[in-house]
Amino acid sequence: MRTKMKLLIGLLVCSSMVMAQNTAVTNQEGDYNRSLVDQTGTSNRSRVNQMSNATAAAERNVAVVRQNGSGNQAGIHQGSLPDMGVNSVRAVIDQSGAGSRAVIKQGTLQSIANSTARIVQTGSLNMAAIEQSSSIDEHDDSHDEGHDSGQCGNGGKGDKGGSSHEDGEHGDGHKGASNNTAFIAQHGMDNWAKIQTGSHGGTAVIAQNGNGNRANIKQGKGQEYTARIIQNGHDNRASASQGGSSGHLVRIRQAGDNNLAKVAQQGNQLTAAAVQNGTGNTALIDQKGAHSTAAVRQSGDGNRAVIYSKGGHSTATVNQSGSGNVARIDRKGGHGVVRVCQNGEDNRGVVESNGGHSSIYVGQSGSSNVARVDHSGGHDLVVVNQNGQGNRAVNEMQGSHLSSFVSQQGNMNRALVQQHGSNDASVVIQQGNQNVSVVMQ
Repeated sequence: MRTKMKLLIGLLVCSSMVMAQNTAVTNQEGDYNRSLVDQTGTSNRSRVNQMSNATAAAERNVAVVRQNGSGNQAGIHQGSLPDMGVNSVRAVIDQSGAGSRAVIKQGTLQSIANSTARIVQTGSLNMAAIEQSSSIDEHDDSHDEGHDSGQCGNGGKGDKGGSSHEDGEHGDGHKGASNNTAFIAQHGMDNWAKIQTGSHGGTAVIAQNGNGNRANIKQGKGQEYTARIIQNGHDNRASASQGGSSGHLVRIRQAGDNNLAKVAQQGNQLTAAAVQNGTGNTALIDQKGAHSTAAVRQSGDGNRAVIYSKGGHSTATVNQSGSGNVARIDRKGGHGVVRVCQNGEDNRGVVESNGGHSSIYVGQSGSSNVARVDHSGGHDLVVVNQNGQGNRAVNEMQGSHLSSFVSQQGNMNRALVQQHGSNDASVVIQQGNQNVSVVMQ
């Protein structure tokens, strides 16, 4: 009997030690508070604060934390004071595995209304953070680029959320974020994700599967921003920054390892997409203006695409497959189209365009081809097609109502076209090897 009693006391002591390693703190004030914390394993921690009072506001709070495994840490802190705020908030953290951390924080300075945030993590050593607040600084802190399908061709023009809000109103005077949705899902090990949104009607989603991935979404104080980042593989990096008036859409999707995608938007109703498959690809998009689209689509290894776009009602796209290709588009002006399509290895396509109502198309297939277009003016057309190895085409255009067509098939051909003035047209067609053509108008 005495032995059984000792055994029972020993079991109780062991059980208390295990339970003591779990920590849960819940402080609830204002309105319909509910909180569920469910922890199993050892060294779990959880903290839920659902504040505001003196008197009310914070409203229909719900917070759920579930942790399974050991060494998990959670968070959740839903709002307000001073001057009250926050509304029908809800936050969910669901973690399994070891050493994961998650933070949700919703609303601090004057209202956010109808927010939803959810973090789901499986695996170990993952980190996630969601912050929804009306006090987000909307100046972008990421510089550097992808929406239409980015298909090649000369026209003679990329966890929840995925809709384009095309009719968003200007929201510069809007105060206080509302109707926001933020979602983070991570599976694997050592992933990191962060969402900050101060937008009205904004949606931000990050989904990552693999190890060592990093993703960041930052949305300013405008209206109806949508950003989605989906990454599968290892050590991928993605960021989206949205600021300005309303209606922005960003889609980033990466599959493979060590890919990098960055998108920054500032203005009104901008759309960007970056889609990459392979290893070591880079896509950088920086958009400023209104009603414009930028897209990067890359498959293969070690490709790099950069788009800088400033102006309204314009389109810039890069489509690359193969390895070691580089494309750069730098355009300013409205109502223009620039497209670069490259297939093969080590091709270079560079377009610098300053002007409106112009169309520029560059298509290259093969290896080590170079195409460069320097354009300034309006109502112009440039088409460059190269197929083979080591071809080089340079277009320098300044004026209005100009057109240039260059086609080279073969190896080591050279074409130089210079146009200064208006209403000029040039056509260069070369087949074979080591041909040279020069046009000056």
